This record gives sequence, structure tokens and C-alpha cells, in this order.
Amino acid sequence: MLNFLKTRKFYILLIAIIGLLTSLELIYIYYQANFNNYALASFCTINDFIDCDGVAKTVYAQFAGIPLACWGVFFYSITIFFVFVDKLKNIKFLGFLEVFKNPRTYIATLGYVAFIISMTLAFISLKIINKLCILCVFTYILDLLIAIVATDFSNGVDSIIDVFKNSITDFIDAVKVPKYAVSFVICLLIFAGFLTYTNTTYVFTPQLKAQMEHLYFEKLVQNNPYKVNGNILGDENAKITILLFTDYECPICKIFNVMLHKAMKDVKGIRIEHRNFPLDNKCNKSLDQPFHENACLYARYAIAAENQGALGLMNDELFKNQPKTEDEIIEMVEMTSIDTIKLSKDAKSEETNKKLQESINEAIKYKIQGTPMFVLNGKAIPAMQPYEKLKKMLNDISEGKEVETIDEIGK
Repeated sequence: MLNFLKTRKFYILLIAIIGLLTSLELIYIYYQANFNNYALASFCTINDFIDCDGVAKTVYAQFAGIPLACWGVFFYSITIFFVFVDKLKNIKFLGFLEVFKNPRTYIATLGYVAFIISMTLAFISLKIINKLCILCVFTYILDLLIAIVATDFSNGVDSIIDVFKNSITDFIDAVKVPKYAVSFVICLLIFAGFLTYTNTTYVFTPQLKAQMEHLYFEKLVQNNPYKVNGNILGDENAKITILLFTDYECPICKIFNVMLHKAMKDVKGIRIEHRNFPLDNKCNKSLDQPFHENACLYARYAIAAENQGALGLMNDELFKNQPKTEDEIIEMVEMTSIDTIKLSKDAKSEETNKKLQESINEAIKYKIQGTPMFVLNGKAIPAMQPYEKLKKMLNDISEGKEVETIDEIGK
């Protein structure tokens, strides 16, 4: 019987070590996916479905601000601790570990809990993310194996429910002892404080911070408190001019529009000039097929509004309302300062078409293929970034510092 128990402990230890090493690899994949912009695809990113990197970049790859892989390290480390806890009790200054009466039962309980959580994560992966992390699935199997191996049905345990009952009973007995109750409360408070820190600072979860930021600015699209109604954003007499190429049907551009207006409230010495790069093959012949079907229409009306010094106003209205027809555009701005008769006439003029083609050709010259995109000193710069990075980049430009261009990113 003793040899049998040792064998079980050995297998539990072996599985836990494999799980620990797998979780450490998942932490590395998570770090590369979320913190290293130049990281190559991991070995378990095979296609659009089997994609460990893709899963790691989602908000579902964390809980309470901590990557799930770190929770895995915690679980497997606790499991290894319980494997050796009976021996650790014999060390004089670790006598308090006597509180852990049935370590194998606790391992089984944690294993079943981990597996239930794993099945929830598998459902999210398949039904919501639509991607599969094969290393994650491997740990799900390990969790179940740990639970099964640790469950001893020949030692007064008739069902899995008994495993949970025994663990809960031992916990209640432990906290009846004042010193253990106080220790538990202290550990709980420290743990809660740490989770509060990770969940509010997003220090380990930049993807979650990015999504929260995205949602914040998306809500402001309907009522942009930072909007500028004129043609120029920033200092009109600034020595540094940045060209901004956008598409009014680009879903990211409407969010970026709010971000940029907010950032430019605090940045000095720069002016932003708008350019149109509609991803619509009705006017943009660099596209082989239709994409944004109203983008050319919006661009013409934006240019027409610019003739009245109301480009910013039109920008805001187009991003906010996405009208379907010319009549809807006119109706959209009827209650503003824009002269709708002149607007309609200018939007259909040859001069407007000429300006639009010049803007498109300019974007093609700078090798722009998507929006939003900055151009500074003849070089394209990715515009859409987390807000703090965007603001820092604009400040760096205003101070004459070098910033990363598209060509440099591709190297």
C-alpha cells in the first residue's frame, strides 16, 4: 500500500512538473504576443484556427488582470507543494503545515476545479474566440489527470462529491483554530490587494487595457467633446505639419478621430492636415474590388465642407452618422453652419474630384495601403496606437525626435 501511494505521488508530481513547464511556455508565448511587437509566430500558431498567439492576445487570456498561464503556474506549484507537504511537516519551523491533513484530497479537489474552469475556457475558445490554443488544451488534459490520479476511491471516498466535502470539512476545522484563521485572513487580504492592483493597472494585460480604451473612445464618437470644427487640427502656424490619411467608413478611423482630437489638446507645435484615402474602387483605382461602398462619396463631401472651413465639423458628422445617400448627408448637416446648397454643388464639381484624386495619388506615392496613417517628412507612420503611445509620439514629433516609420517596422 505504501508503494502504491508513492507511485501515485510520483505520477502526480510528474504530471504537475509537465504542467508547470507547459504553463511557463504559455507565459513566454503570452509575453511575446502582447509585449513584443516584432515577435515571430510561436510554434503552436499553425493557421487561423490553431493559433496560440491569437488566443493570447484576447481579453479571455487573463483573469483579474493576471494571464491564465500564470494561474496555471500557481496551480501546478501548489500541487507540487502538496505532494511534499507531509515531509515538510517534519521540519521544525514548518510545523504549522500540520493543518494540511489530507493533501492528496486537496490536490484532487483543485484538479477537478481546474478542469471545470478548463472546460469553460475551451467553450470560450471554440464558440467566442473561434481559435484553439493546443498547449492550453494539453494543460486541460493534465488538470483532469491530476484530479483522477489523486482521487483514492479505496480510502473512504465513494464519489467526487466526497472529495469536495472532505476538503471543505478540513478547511472549516482549520479556521476554527485562531492562529490559522488569522493567517488565512491575512493571506486573503494580501491576495485581494494584489488582484486589485493587477486588475486596475493592467500591468500584465495590455490587451485588456487596449480594449477598455477602445470602448471608452468608441462611446465618445457620438458626442466628441474634443472636436475641432475647422480645417486645421493643432497650431495653425506650427512649423511641423503631419498629413493624416483616413477613410470615413474605416471603423478604426472614427475611434482614432476622437483619440487624435483629445491628444492634440495637449500637444503644441504641430498641425494636422487631413487627406482622403477612400478604400472604395469607385474613385480609388488602386483597389481591385469594392470595399467601402460610400467612402468616395464621403470624401467628396468632406472636401466640399473644407471649402467652407468646416472640415472638422463634417469629419465628426460623417464618422458619427455614416449616412447612406447624398440626401442623408445634406439632411445631416442642415442644422449646422454649413451652406448645404454650396456643399452639394462643390461635392459634385470637377475641382473636388481633382483634389480627391490628388489625395489618393499622394497616398499611393507614400505606399499607404490602409487607414488611418500619418505622413511626416515624406514617410508613412502608423497612426492608430494606444492613446498614451499616440500622445507620446506626437510630443516626440513636436520636439523633433525620430519616430518609427512603416519602412523601419518592416525591417
